[in-house]
Amino acid sequence: MSNSLTLNELNLDKLSYIFNSESDYYSHLNQILTDLHPFLSNYDSVMGNVELVLGEAINNGLTHGNKGDASKQIKVEVWMENTVLFLSVEDEGVGFNYNDVPDPTLPENREKLTGRGVFLMKSLADLVVFESNGSKVEIHFKL
Repeated sequence: MSNSLTLNELNLDKLSYIFNSESDYYSHLNQILTDLHPFLSNYDSVMGNVELVLGEAINNGLTHGNKGDASKQIKVEVWMENTVLFLSVEDEGVGFNYNDVPDPTLPENREKLTGRGVFLMKSLADLVVFESNGSKVEIHFKL
């Protein structure tokens, strides 16, 4: 498979997934990654980052956004434009102040239990954009 193959070339403009907060998110994450593998098989380093960042975004939505409420859902969308992979994860929570997440690398924050996931996402992706008051995140990976 060549590096120039995209989802759009195979008429897969967007992959969409919806699941509730009580479900096993690992099985959903594995399904998404399995669906993406044919398109990213030549991008091993990106695939590893996609797995970590997408897993973190889904877990944040389930845990912090929906607070495990089984009546609430997570929506994940995946698409490509040119050489950029886009991931969108949206929960049904009230959001959070994404500008106020403490930097976990600062000495005063190293023992805090929060902020590492957002830091990880921003470190591994090319761009992370929070929308809808923080209840939706769009993540970009350049291929």
